[in-house]
Amino acid sequence: MRKYDLISALSEETAREVARNDRSWKKYLNTASGLYKYPFKDQLLIYAQRPDATACASIEIWNEKMHCWVNKGAKGIALIDEEGSPYTGLRYVFDISDVHKARRIGRFPQLWEMKEEHQEAVLDRLEQIYGDTDKEAGFVDRIREIASMIAEDCYKELASDMEYLKEGSFLEELDELNTGVRIRETLADSIAYTVLKRCGMDEKELSEEIEFPYIHEFNTVETLSHIGNSVSDLSKPVLMEIGKAIGAYDRENARNQEPKNLGEKGLANTSDKRYNALKRESERQDGQSITQTGKAGERENNDESDIRKERGLLNLKIVYIYIQPTDTLLADTPQKPNHTEKEFLHMKSIFEQLGGTYHEENGYLIPDLRLPAEKEQPISTWGQRHLHYLKQYRKVTYTNLLICGKLNIYLADIDKQAQERFERLIEDMKRAQGITERLKEENALEWTGRLGNIRACAREIVNEEIIYA
Repeated sequence: MRKYDLISALSEETAREVARNDRSWKKYLNTASGLYKYPFKDQLLIYAQRPDATACASIEIWNEKMHCWVNKGAKGIALIDEEGSPYTGLRYVFDISDVHKARRIGRFPQLWEMKEEHQEAVLDRLEQIYGDTDKEAGFVDRIREIASMIAEDCYKELASDMEYLKEGSFLEELDELNTGVRIRETLADSIAYTVLKRCGMDEKELSEEIEFPYIHEFNTVETLSHIGNSVSDLSKPVLMEIGKAIGAYDRENARNQEPKNLGEKGLANTSDKRYNALKRESERQDGQSITQTGKAGERENNDESDIRKERGLLNLKIVYIYIQPTDTLLADTPQKPNHTEKEFLHMKSIFEQLGGTYHEENGYLIPDLRLPAEKEQPISTWGQRHLHYLKQYRKVTYTNLLICGKLNIYLADIDKQAQERFERLIEDMKRAQGITERLKEENALEWTGRLGNIRACAREIVNEEIIYA
C-alpha cells in the first residue's frame, strides 16, 4: 500500500500545498468559491482530486433529484462519509462536467450569476446584515469592507483558539497579538477573495487586488484547518445572501416587465389580425391567378423548392443527424475544452501528481483512497453529545480526528471517562448527603427525588468538565 492511498495523507499533503504561498492559496480559493456550500474538509479533498470542479453531487442525487446521468468512465471524488458509524467509510461525488441531462426531464443546478445591475441590490442586502459601507466606494471595495467587518468580529476568539493549535507551525513563536493580526488579515482577505471570485470577478484582477502575505505561516494541518474552516463558515452566509438578493431582484424585474410584455403582445395580436386579412386577400388573388394558369401544383412545389434551396434547408435534418452526437441530443451537456498535452499535465490534480490511481467500479473510475483502519467501539450518550459539540464548536479537532481515522476511538474514550466520572460523583454525593439504602426503605419517594437531584447535578458537572470542555 502506498502512503497516499490513505485519505489522511492526501489531506495533509494538500494542506501543505495550499498554504505554500499566496498563489497556491488563491488556486484553492478559486475552487472553494464555487463549492461554498461544502465544509472546508470536503472543499480541500475536492480540490485535491478535481481542482476544476464547480458543482458536485452523489450519483443518487444526480439521478433521483436532478434526473441526470453520470457519464461512464467519469472519475469519482472521494469524501469522508459522516452519516454512518464507525466513520470509516467514503462516499463519492461527481462533478457537473461529468453528467448529462435525461431527455425532457433532466435539469442542472440553477447557479446564480452576478451582473452589474445586481450590485446595488446585493450591497443593500449585505449592509442590512453586516453594517453600512462607504457609499462612494466601488463594489469591490465595499465587499472588502464587509469582509473586514466580519473578520473583526471573529478574529479574537479564533486567535485564542489558535494558541492551542499552532505548535509546529510558523505561528508558534508569535504572541497572541501578532497571531491575531495574521488571522484577521488572512481571514478578511480570504472571505473577500472567495466572495468576489464567486461573483465573477476576473482572476487576474482579483490576484492584483488581494494578496496573502501570511498564509505560508499556517503550514500545519491544524492551523490551516482552523483558518480554512473559518473562511468557509463565514463566506457561506454572505454568498447565500447574495444569491437571495439576485433572485429577488430578478423576480421583481420580471414582474415589472409583465405589463410591457402584455402590451407588446396586444400590438402583436393586432398586427397578426391585419396580416391574416392581407394573407387571405393575397391567397384569394393567387387562387384566381392559379385557376387561370392551371399550374397550382407546379407553382407550389417549385416555390417551396426554391425557398428551401435559397435557405439551405433541403438536407438540414440529415446534416443535423450526422453532426450532432447522440449523447448530446439528450441535453445541453457542458463540454470540456480541448487541452494540449502540456496543459493537461499542468492541470493534473494533487492526487494524480502524488501517483494516485483509480479502479473501475460499475463503469466509473473510483479513486484508490481509504481511511486508516479503526476498530469500531460502542458509543453511548456521552460520546454522542461530545461528537455534536466537536462538530459545532471544535471543527478543527473533529476534522483531524475524522480524517486520521481516530474519531471513534477518541469518542469511546470520552464516553468511558464521562461515565466513570458520573458514577463517582453520584456515590460521593450520596455519602455526603446521607442518601442510604435505609432511607430508601423508610421513604422511597424522598430517596427517589433526592437521587434524581444528585444525578442532575453530577450530569451538569460531567458536561462542564469533559463533554463541553
